[in-house]
Amino acid sequence: MARNRTLLWFFLFASLAGLIYDMNFVPVWRGAVVEVGGVEIEAARYWTSFGTVRYAGFTNASFALASWVCLLACLLLKEYRFKGLQSLFVVCFSLYIVYASNTKSFIAALVLIYLFYFIARFLPNNFDKVFPASILFTVICFPVMCVSGLLDLGAIVDRSSTVFFSLVVRSEYTWPLSFSLLETTVTQLFGLGIGGIGTVQAKLNGSPLSTADNLFVYLYCMFGIFSLVISYYLFYLIFTSDRRATYYRAILSLVLFFGITGNVIENPASMLLLAYAILNLVKPETLQATEFSSAKYTN
Repeated sequence: MARNRTLLWFFLFASLAGLIYDMNFVPVWRGAVVEVGGVEIEAARYWTSFGTVRYAGFTNASFALASWVCLLACLLLKEYRFKGLQSLFVVCFSLYIVYASNTKSFIAALVLIYLFYFIARFLPNNFDKVFPASILFTVICFPVMCVSGLLDLGAIVDRSSTVFFSLVVRSEYTWPLSFSLLETTVTQLFGLGIGGIGTVQAKLNGSPLSTADNLFVYLYCMFGIFSLVISYYLFYLIFTSDRRATYYRAILSLVLFFGITGNVIENPASMLLLAYAILNLVKPETLQATEFSSAKYTN
């Protein structure tokens, strides 16, 4: 256990070191492009949002840095069982790194999920199940309503707002473009398959580049109607998992919240978090009886 903590702290401090270096210097890898199989890929993204630089540190993008920090923070909090000053330091430390990287969606997700986990102990038993289920419902319905015309974000929010501008772009351009890739009845039912959306599809098939920027949109483009089966399975896991699994439902909520407007599938750290949460929701017997959980406060 001590060795695990040492490694996790090392990577967390390395994330901070990369962030500080990126903020104060110009890394040689910033904006670098590599060629893989005849396709040029931006190895380290350099981008700004309304003049604000998104810092990636030692990773390839700001959201990658934020997701790795979230993964490390979740594992460290598990090591410390959410007790003591060490856990408080992990919370504050991870929040600072994500905030400084200027990754808006992960800032909101981290704050929300930390609050969810720590207050779930004192609220009715079903709260820690209804909350992640509500986020999953939003992941599915939000882009569908925007694309179908049931929801017009452009008419509701201020387009000049730095907070909502990217959301409006997703609702009016990114999500409709993603759905438009499914041109036939067959693809609308069964999707385009793995690799059917994103850079590979755009470079090799000449299709418009779409990153989906939503977990359900990405899954639907790949698997069609089977994405509904996957979504139903996640709902099933949320409502049938052990009461002691609040921690894992919190991690699932973190990934899902980012998945409302982010590309979870192509993000390795997010996928590790998703797999970690699902594994422990599928097999509740892996939960230890001594694990810190809300059950201690409700029994």
